Amino acid sequence: MKDMSSPEFKLKEVCIRLTEGTYLSSNEPISTSYDAIKLMKRELATWDREIVCVVNMNTRGIPINFNIVNMGGLQSSVVSIPNLFKTAILSNASSFILLHNHPSGDPTPSSEDIRLTRLILEASELMQIKLLDHVIVGGITGDSVSLRDLMSADFNGGFNPEGISERVKTEVNKNKGSVKHKGPKL
Repeated sequence: MKDMSSPEFKLKEVCIRLTEGTYLSSNEPISTSYDAIKLMKRELATWDREIVCVVNMNTRGIPINFNIVNMGGLQSSVVSIPNLFKTAILSNASSFILLHNHPSGDPTPSSEDIRLTRLILEASELMQIKLLDHVIVGGITGDSVSLRDLMSADFNGGFNPEGISERVKTEVNKNKGSVKHKGPKL
C-alpha cells in the first residue's frame, strides 16, 4: 500500500468552468412561458434532431445563460438529470426553464416528456433550483406547448397524475397544435 504522505502520491485538483459558445442576449426578465419561447424559439426550430436545453436565470428572472443539455435523434433524446443541473449550479441560478424541440413540427408532449418533467420537478425541489416550465417547440412550425400551463398542479408542488395525458391531448388539439401562453406568470 502506498504511503499517502509521500511526494509520489498527488491528488489532482479538478477545475470545472463555464465556457462561452453561442450567444443569446436578453436583459429582460422571463416571467411567462411566452417570454422563454420568444428567446429560444429560433434556436430550437433550426435543429433537425431533438435538442434539450435549459435557460438558467438569476433571482430576478433574468437569463444568465443557456445550455444544450443533450442532442438526440429524430424522435427522442435521453436527458441526464445531473447534466441538466450542472450549468444551473455553476452559474448560481435560482431557477431555470427546460426547453426542447420536436423536429416533426408537432409539439404534443409524449408520455416520456411528462414523465421527465415530473422527475425534474422532484429533482429541482431537492436541488433548490426551481424548474419554472418545460416548453416544447415544434420544429420549423414554431408551434409550442408549455407543460406548466397543462400540468399546473404539478408545478405548484402537488403531483397530479390523473388525466394529464388526456388534458394535454385535448388542449393541444383544441388549439390546433399550439397552446397559446402569454398568460400566468412563472
